[in-house]
Amino acid sequence: MTFSTRRSVLTQSVGWLFVVACASAPAAGTPAGKTAGDVITRAELTDPSLSGTTVADAVRRLRPRFLNQRQTGLRAESEGALVSINGSQPGSLSDLARIEIGDVEEIRYLNAADANLRFGLASAMRPVLLVTLRTR
Repeated sequence: MTFSTRRSVLTQSVGWLFVVACASAPAAGTPAGKTAGDVITRAELTDPSLSGTTVADAVRRLRPRFLNQRQTGLRAESEGALVSINGSQPGSLSDLARIEIGDVEEIRYLNAADANLRFGLASAMRPVLLVTLRTR
């Protein structure tokens, strides 16, 4: 194989690698490894069918997988998700009962690995719901 042939093959390989990388990248505005399904937006929370419900009930209706308990790795996430309000240290899922649905801007789901990176041992290797409250 001559030098120019090798260079041509290398150039084509790099070109295909670029195409594949671009095709598999997440959509604009979506963090890597995340999907739109990882967020409950204000627009979803203001749906009339959720009127009079608690934040916990809204999460249960809109994204039940946020609350599902599952077995992963060596440890069961039997205790369920934790809740962080406006970036505070994660607390109990029962904290959702203290929040009015109209006060919530968004609820973002962090899986156990991402929660551990963000909160360290405070997340106890459990998923965390990041609740962002509206500013008034």
